[in-house]
Amino acid sequence: MKIIDTLVHFFFLAALLLLACSCGDDGYHPAGDDDDNDDNDSESFTKTCETDDDCLPFKCCDGFCRVECTTNDDDDVADDDDDVADDDDDVADDDDDVVADDDDDVADDDDDVADDDDVADDDDDIADDDDDITDDDDDITDDDDSANPCEGIDCGGHGNCISSEGEARCVCYDGYVAVGLVCAPDGDDDDDVADDDDDSGGECSGHGYIMTYDDGSDPMCVCDAGYTPSTKAGDNCVPTETVCIAGEINYDYDDDGVADIWFEPNAEECLFFELVNFTRATTIDPGAPECHFPLGWSVEWAAHGRHHSKAMADQGGLFHDDFPMGQNAAMTMSVEQAMDLYMNGANESPCPELSHHCNIMRCSFSYLGQGAYKSGSYLWSTQNFY
Repeated sequence: MKIIDTLVHFFFLAALLLLACSCGDDGYHPAGDDDDNDDNDSESFTKTCETDDDCLPFKCCDGFCRVECTTNDDDDVADDDDDVADDDDDVADDDDDVVADDDDDVADDDDDVADDDDVADDDDDIADDDDDITDDDDDITDDDDSANPCEGIDCGGHGNCISSEGEARCVCYDGYVAVGLVCAPDGDDDDDVADDDDDSGGECSGHGYIMTYDDGSDPMCVCDAGYTPSTKAGDNCVPTETVCIAGEINYDYDDDGVADIWFEPNAEECLFFELVNFTRATTIDPGAPECHFPLGWSVEWAAHGRHHSKAMADQGGLFHDDFPMGQNAAMTMSVEQAMDLYMNGANESPCPELSHHCNIMRCSFSYLGQGAYKSGSYLWSTQNFY
């Protein structure tokens, strides 16, 4: 019996294979993720403007930045109605002119009588145009209802939800900042924090604690299970499912020959994402080139990661392919086992170049696209970093 147990144990260890690949720490950060842009999270959405350029990605409406110029749209529709009314007046004037001309010279100009028929046709066309305008309005309403990622999202009652590249995003009122799809009190506004203490939860949103570092890194929240920071600042803890979210893609991740336009992460993928940020917050290797700020979620590269994980399962082996800057790949029995092997396996610590450990802790990476695919008892996983 001991011999059988030993053989089973040996087979299991042999199956725990790992791969890591990276394009190196070249200091690359995706556009829009600079620290200077972090202030945009708390920017008031009531600033004045002269043109749309002052409000990008929003609009300048009557001298103020707005999500949508709804009032102006109504005015435009009203103006269109006025134009149609003016056209009706013009047609009426044309009728008078034709009648007058006909009274003066009916016998001499039969073509003018024919013109009366044209005027009648024009009236019909105007009526048809009015119907078209109504139909168009209905179509616009139907389109908005059928593809609205903001449906059911109220941003906690302290902001407005907008669609940005097909994904829901909260634009918060003064004194509030976006935390996932909720507008929470701004930490700089003591009055708001005091008034809404039950909602904000204080330090790390009440779901974690602050970790400080001796290497000069900014403090970061170590979040409880089921929570993760929502921004690169790492100063809050929100439900993981509010950050690890579905979104628009343009990639055939299920190999059916048609480019998919939507990707929904599974439970294993979101748990990987949560544990990567937990690991970045809690791992301290003095002198190692490691950073502690949390990574953002990439839905596009998560779709690529799941496709690659399934390809490895289909081939029955690990390999590297289709990644942005760095990639980890593993075949294990669970998410937790894969993370333990990545960080604590042989030749992994403290952050040697081209290691799984260093990919997870690398300073030049800002985003993670996590894919996972279950095949039988095994979990095949791919981490895409950039």
